[in-house]
Amino acid sequence: MASTGYLTPAGAGSRAATVKEDDPWDAVTAKRQGWNLTPRRIRSGAIGLGAVAVLLAAGTVTSAVTLQASQSGADDALAGAVTQYRTRAELIPKLLIAVQNAAPLERAAMDPIVTDLQKAVVNTPAPGEVPSGRKFERYSASEAALGTELHHLVEVGMTHAKLKDSATFQDLARSLDATEPEISNAVTGYNTAAEAYNGSIAGFPVNLVAPLLGHGTPYGTLLVQ
Repeated sequence: MASTGYLTPAGAGSRAATVKEDDPWDAVTAKRQGWNLTPRRIRSGAIGLGAVAVLLAAGTVTSAVTLQASQSGADDALAGAVTQYRTRAELIPKLLIAVQNAAPLERAAMDPIVTDLQKAVVNTPAPGEVPSGRKFERYSASEAALGTELHHLVEVGMTHAKLKDSATFQDLARSLDATEPEISNAVTGYNTAAEAYNGSIAGFPVNLVAPLLGHGTPYGTLLVQ
């Protein structure tokens, strides 16, 4: 029978190997390694946390790019709607001049409508830097009211002989009529883009980082005439 050695009990070698592999916190193993042993559980946890941090950083960058693209789309759509509103607004002084050049009878009948239109023009504010909040709501409502007053002006003007026979008034009425579908399409396009942007900043988990990236305020909508 082979000797196992005077100082090594039988089976001690196999037991030490088992302890070293299965129990990194074993006192004998730790002392043998000079307390420099990193347990596998801690090492695995560190790797897991690092992976999570990388994923969070990548997700934040992706969210920032997505939100910026969505916001830019809404801003561009709003600029298109504002441009159409301004095109319509440029016709208003010309329409008022055409009405003022009409016969006294027509002017007397049109004066109340002209007054309402002028009030609507004065009460229409700028959209503001950010399309949200009370100011943007007033802008949206004012543009809708202005469209209603313009439609009323043309509708009533068509019933008066002088204005009905005026080539200038007729041309302006047709030009105004042509702006309506352009405004409607632009407003619908903006509202769709704003809805998409609002959905982007409200969805989880983007809503957790959106305010930190400057995207915490949802966009308002424009009234469709």
